[in-house]
Amino acid sequence: GETQVPETLSRIARADPFWAVRVAALEALASVLSEGQLAKPPQLNLLTSAATDRNSRVRRTAIRLLGEAGDPALLPFLRERFSEDDSYQVQAEAIRAIGRLGDEKQLPFLREASSMPSHQDVVQQAAEWAIAEIGGG
Repeated sequence: GETQVPETLSRIARADPFWAVRVAALEALASVLSEGQLAKPPQLNLLTSAATDRNSRVRRTAIRLLGEAGDPALLPFLRERFSEDDSYQVQAEAIRAIGRLGDEKQLPFLREASSMPSHQDVVQQAAEWAIAEIGGG
């Protein structure tokens, strides 16, 4: 039944051994949920857990979906993920999520992040986008 789809996708996103299947399950889950449901506890718990997955592609997808969830209460978590993750791609996605959810209070953090060196300046570009998204630059 349709009511079991989110539960099944969540289970796959948590436990499948192949990172690409976990990413696909997260993407599919986001597509079957109505707007605003990503910010509800079951999905929010799944996404915050996936944001610490062993694979950076899964983490990046989870961070992007958290940014799309529309809940500014996630800002401290996103800043923490930026600081603790070792993948430039995940860090850049966290910065973009902060740009989607944040306000002008995030600008000092984003400006500092824009000076962080990264391969092909992916973090700097994400920070510049986030600053513009918030309207600070």
